[in-house]
Amino acid sequence: MVVRGGSFVRLDCAKVPRIGVLPRYAQDESEMKWFEVLGFNLMHTTNAWDEADGEEIVLVAPNNLSINHILGNMELVQARVDMVRINLNTGAVSCTTLSSERLEFGVVHKGHVGRPNRYGYFGVSGPMPMISGITKLDFDRVGTGDCMVTRHDFSPGCFAGEPFFLLDNINGDGKEDNAYVVCFTHEEATAESRFVVMDARSPELRYCRRVVAPSPIEPRRHPRPLSPASSGGVLSAMVPHVMLGYTVVVVILAYFLLFSGFFINRDRIPEY
Repeated sequence: MVVRGGSFVRLDCAKVPRIGVLPRYAQDESEMKWFEVLGFNLMHTTNAWDEADGEEIVLVAPNNLSINHILGNMELVQARVDMVRINLNTGAVSCTTLSSERLEFGVVHKGHVGRPNRYGYFGVSGPMPMISGITKLDFDRVGTGDCMVTRHDFSPGCFAGEPFFLLDNINGDGKEDNAYVVCFTHEEATAESRFVVMDARSPELRYCRRVVAPSPIEPRRHPRPLSPASSGGVLSAMVPHVMLGYTVVVVILAYFLLFSGFFINRDRIPEY
């Protein structure tokens, strides 16, 4: 299929997307529970936590509305941010849109990973895999409309890699957004790369610092988002072609997960 110009992934529209929930202290995969979430195509999880004494799971993540383009025509990919609630006892599932903007690569305060949190910072797709700005969402506004608090758009022709959340201090002085959002930006016209630091608390996500990258790496620097972030940040400076770099990162990650025993055999996943 790939040799003939097809995609690595085949989409079966007859299937309903599912989310698997594995108890924290599960002995094996037989304890995993599966829940169907119609129209929810998850790629990158932003955060998840449990509520109601562990009876309910809350998941925040971008929902890829055009999953069929994910490896074929990435510029056509559209994603919005949704909040999914799953009741482990009744099996009831709800999905609420937090923002209808095209957002991806969300980050939160590291001290709130796996715990209830209020703010999330997302890259604005323009188009994928390029990021044309950064937005801040307030999860407490769920159900009241668009949860976007503020949005910072880069100048025309300027794109960034996925954002990172940098803590001002480990406790944040009791304020979840007492921190900074950092990322690399790249001017397509001038081939100038910058490392930018934005104040996560400011109403407009104002710049705190903008550092121009040394000229020797500018022609090769390609800050468009690659996953995982750690490998992508290194390879994006060495591999000028974004899809080639993406492929290399995915292969490395796959081998890492394989040798770490992370994969669940296909025959262990229940048919549906």
